[in-house]
Amino acid sequence: MSNYNSVYESTYASSKKKAVRKEETKETAAAQKSAETAKNSRNEEYLKDLQKQVPYMKLQIGYGLNTNNDGKVNVVDVNPKLLEKMQNDPKAAKEYAQRLKDVESALKWLDNYKKSVGSTVIVRHDYIDENGNISHFSVSVRKDNLNEKLRKEAQENAGKRIEKSREKARENREQVGAKLDLKI
Repeated sequence: MSNYNSVYESTYASSKKKAVRKEETKETAAAQKSAETAKNSRNEEYLKDLQKQVPYMKLQIGYGLNTNNDGKVNVVDVNPKLLEKMQNDPKAAKEYAQRLKDVESALKWLDNYKKSVGSTVIVRHDYIDENGNISHFSVSVRKDNLNEKLRKEAQENAGKRIEKSREKARENREQVGAKLDLKI
């Protein structure tokens, strides 16, 4: 009987310990989640302040080149670790804020260049990692309206010339036919 009691007691004791551990785990998870939420909201607030410094781009928190941005341009994902580093170190904040401004001016220059050669950027993915390095991917399409207009005019002129040469060929055929009728 004592063996059964000790087995029961040890099972009961271990289940109590598991329940306490589960409760501690739930509390720890809740504390970690609230800390993570606070950190994320702090990052989002800081990102809003940075956004004011670079209005040409739309900044968002991200961990890499984001394919959800397909069809969008000027959206830059910034690693949350970089945002934390910027919040905790004023020197880093100044350095990386300047890099963001440099990226913004480079994107403006690139957009103006693309427009000048008749291209349009249709997709652009940008990502700044935790070390401040940028990854860039873009797709542009060349649609030159001036060349399209000239091509259309050239086709119309070619059509007119073809019609004129057909008319001349008919006239020549009729003249040759009339000359043959006269000889016969």
